[in-house]
Amino acid sequence: MPIVRINEKDGKCWIVPKGIINCPKEVIARIGWPNRARIRPSYILSPLVLLFEMGQGEEEGVQLRYTSPASTKGSGATIKSTPLAKIIGLKTTLPIKGLDPIFPTNGLADLALMIEEPKWINFQLDKTNAQDLPKKTGVYEFRDSKATLRIGEGNISDRIREHLGNTALAGEVRAARYFLVNDKEESEALEHIMLCQFTERTGQLPRHNMIKA
Repeated sequence: MPIVRINEKDGKCWIVPKGIINCPKEVIARIGWPNRARIRPSYILSPLVLLFEMGQGEEEGVQLRYTSPASTKGSGATIKSTPLAKIIGLKTTLPIKGLDPIFPTNGLADLALMIEEPKWINFQLDKTNAQDLPKKTGVYEFRDSKATLRIGEGNISDRIREHLGNTALAGEVRAARYFLVNDKEESEALEHIMLCQFTERTGQLPRHNMIKA
């Protein structure tokens, strides 16, 4: 097995071969998780996104452990969940490094980690192609030549038809893509996660996302 050197100073999370999730001290400080807190893990299966929130009871979830509990400068932490490790193992090989921490703001979780990219399907944003889009729930993205213009969710066919009526937006789009999910709960969660991820990276929402969904 190759040696994987991790730089905690980059603020990213990583997962070692036994499926133990490692979070640097910057992430722990931002969330405010105390040492030995009970963390409740959950996930969205496709695309695989891990979700973590602090539980309320002493027996709820798994225990968070600081890596340097005596440090006065803050500490990173590990989360070990055998069921979650099995799910990760079904989707990808370990270790995984360089995972951007995502901080949902709608109560979905305290921390999200996107393990795999969505299975995007590209399409042309015009009336002809809109007729062939699926009447199924999903998440979509519009881009111009440089950046994301909008991230949205819902019935793909219906939402794209609505956006075609917005000439200001449609006229800027140079690339469009979508992926399908199981239901509305998943599409709303993934849209929010992707908007939070975009905001974390750029400091602002996509130009045509007036509100964070």
